[in-house]
Amino acid sequence: ELEEGWNLLSWPSTFDSQLDININFDLISNFWSLDGGSWQVINELQFQPFDGFAVYNKTNNRITIGDAVSESGSARINKQSNIEWGLNFSISSEDGKNIDDFNYIGVSEIAQDGIDITDEINPPFIGGGVDVSFIEDNYQLAINNKNSINNLNIWKVRLYNETNYPVILNWGETVNNDSYNAYIYRPANNTYIDLLNINKNDINLGMIVEEEIYIIAGLSNNIISEFEEFSSDLIPSEFNLYSSYPNP
Repeated sequence: ELEEGWNLLSWPSTFDSQLDININFDLISNFWSLDGGSWQVINELQFQPFDGFAVYNKTNNRITIGDAVSESGSARINKQSNIEWGLNFSISSEDGKNIDDFNYIGVSEIAQDGIDITDEINPPFIGGGVDVSFIEDNYQLAINNKNSINNLNIWKVRLYNETNYPVILNWGETVNNDSYNAYIYRPANNTYIDLLNINKNDINLGMIVEEEIYIIAGLSNNIISEFEEFSSDLIPSEFNLYSSYPNP
């Protein structure tokens, strides 16, 4: 049985198996596995003996995996299909030993504002590494697609670093569309970074522990000014710093 929220499970058999199934994304997420310390969606459901995996129960009830999947002779839904423009993000510690590289945003005519089946819940951050998640309706997402009809789309991004090293944020287009403009905005230092500058695809964020940034993208050539007008209610204009006891 799957409890509400995240469930960590294992393949119980002593033999491997490859499953061809359809997932009811109204009930559960994709199946996830840890690969080199980074969570990845299992695109081909092939399990080795006693493999571990994670799945998210979106309902408010206990359900079984059998309730949410069915056998199929066709390929499973690709959440990156029908994407008209998209980016992939990865975050890594400067020593290269920790990475989270399964993080996607995009725009699509079939995506809806808020949570829908084109989105994917971000697996739980185990700690001791690095993590990227997109914040939508108080959920943390690994895939967050928005409707392409919008002239301006905004993603709130939460970054974690529990290593002893600075972290590097890297990005690349998964689907190119020359009509789009896109920027990162870092409220911490009030800077914008052009995400589509062909000469730059990463930024050293330094020794952060937790930081929230924004990604803005759209068809307008004035998306920064449009974002600043829209975000006046999102981002505080003043910050107060306090000393922490017992430091002076």
